[in-house]
Amino acid sequence: MAEKLSSSSLSELGLKATWVYMIILIGGLPLAATFGFIKLAPLELNEVGDFLAGAFGPLAIFWLVLGFFQQGKELRASVEALKLQAEELKNSVDQQKAMVGVTQQQLKIDEAAFKENSFLRQEAEMPHLVVSQNGGITSGKSRQYKYKIKNIGKPAARIVLSTSPQLEQIFPTEFLALSSEETVEFHIDFNSDTLQEDFNRAHELVLISDNQMGRTKTQIFQILKTEVTPIRSYIESVEQ
Repeated sequence: MAEKLSSSSLSELGLKATWVYMIILIGGLPLAATFGFIKLAPLELNEVGDFLAGAFGPLAIFWLVLGFFQQGKELRASVEALKLQAEELKNSVDQQKAMVGVTQQQLKIDEAAFKENSFLRQEAEMPHLVVSQNGGITSGKSRQYKYKIKNIGKPAARIVLSTSPQLEQIFPTEFLALSSEETVEFHIDFNSDTLQEDFNRAHELVLISDNQMGRTKTQIFQILKTEVTPIRSYIESVEQ
């Protein structure tokens, strides 16, 4: 019952009970004396003290118990308030974590966009080589495949050619310069007894080109029989 009472209700209950008790106490003394239950006579000082202690002791105990319930309600209210604060703090932390996650994601997106823009700016200043098959010649066990390289980017100051795994012969292995929209030719020769094996497996053609400012770009193609397929390219270790 005490749990359902508010602080003001407990105070009102205490005051009402005190008034009722005082009325009973003050009004009951003459009645008790009239019927001979008590004897009213002058009291010594210590007897007055004993009388007051006995008369108001129950009232003091009543207020003590009332205060106990009052304190319990305040403690429960404090606990509830602390729980609400803890919940709000948890929600605030969760919101902060969510904001940090969004910020980190945005930073990653911005970083990726910056790298992409940086690569595109670099790419715009570099040669861009396109390789295509240009026929071939077979003579006995020897076979020669011809290819052409077209530069559709900025002028190249130098182009170096190589294959992986190493083929028997690629010629030439270097061009000193290649202007924009200019085309050059090279060929790969197979001259050994393993001609058919080499012909049937894929090889990587690596073209390394320098622009007019000395920056280097590497382009890698796959050569399988007469097909030439671009694989990847990168500029000075910045991979595409």
